[in-house]
Amino acid sequence: MKKIVLASLLAGFLLGCGSNTQDQALGFEDKDFTIIKIVSLGNELEYKAQERPNINFSKGKFNGFAGCNRFFGEFSLDKNKLSIAENSGSTKMLCDPEAMIFEDALLASFKGDFELKKNENGFVLESPALQIHLQ
Repeated sequence: MKKIVLASLLAGFLLGCGSNTQDQALGFEDKDFTIIKIVSLGNELEYKAQERPNINFSKGKFNGFAGCNRFFGEFSLDKNKLSIAENSGSTKMLCDPEAMIFEDALLASFKGDFELKKNENGFVLESPALQIHLQ
């Protein structure tokens, strides 16, 4: 009897630990997020205009507005690891210089692997070169 109880407790503990990582991704896909700020190579940038930068992740594809141009591509999500595919792209309009500084910093480093972290306001995508704060 003791062995069954211990085995049940151990299984419950292991399942609980495994689900914490999965919980990071819960509520991430199929939502529109506002990009609140980015931290690019240690520099914090916010873009405050009428239409805030935004992004949506759905069914392996993402699309968004970077402050001037639209951007798009493919992604994969495995627990708390978000991988941006190499084939992403954007439109190429010239805009307000402030918008272009923010956009260039965002799009230049929005590639490769990001750690997905849930916080009290939404999510943070984090790589060595870029943090994207989403709400």
